[in-house]
Amino acid sequence: DASSGGMGIVAVDKQGRCTLWNAAMAPLFGLGPAQALGQSLGSLAGFFDVDRVRQAVDAALTGEHRRVDDQPLFRSGTLAPLWLDMEVFPLRNPGGITGAILLVSDVTERHEAQHALARHRDQLEDEVARRTQDLDAALTRERAALDVYRNFAAMISHQFRTPLAIVDSSLQRMMRRGDRLSREELAERG
Repeated sequence: DASSGGMGIVAVDKQGRCTLWNAAMAPLFGLGPAQALGQSLGSLAGFFDVDRVRQAVDAALTGEHRRVDDQPLFRSGTLAPLWLDMEVFPLRNPGGITGAILLVSDVTERHEAQHALARHRDQLEDEVARRTQDLDAALTRERAALDVYRNFAAMISHQFRTPLAIVDSSLQRMMRRGDRLSREELAERG
């Protein structure tokens, strides 16, 4: 329907009977205006008997504007539902509320895109968690290798320090007494 921009428009009277069913509703519910006019909403499609939808229509019939977002519409012969947003407004005249008008939009593409985005976000979070675990494991291995290196360096340092201390001590004594030692003693101690 060009005048509604593809938006489904339904009007109901105070008793919930359909008084307007535009052409944009036909592809959503599989019913044309001739089949819908004069029928109660609940008898047209189970969608209108869903608590959220029924409560929104009932609220509009008492004067309240309501919005229903991401309501699935399960159609026979299809596996995946359509996802609909609906705004419901009271219809008023000077004597009071005469009915309600429902503006119905097919938001299936938006709904699927949001779910695809959520799945992608979940996959990315899983990937980040996996890579974080890998990095933590690599860091643990690196720290263990560093500890082995430090222990090895400390052991080598200790192993060389003791013999070098002995040699250094002997050299210090020889240097202090060097002019009093004979060549034979120097050769024997060196």
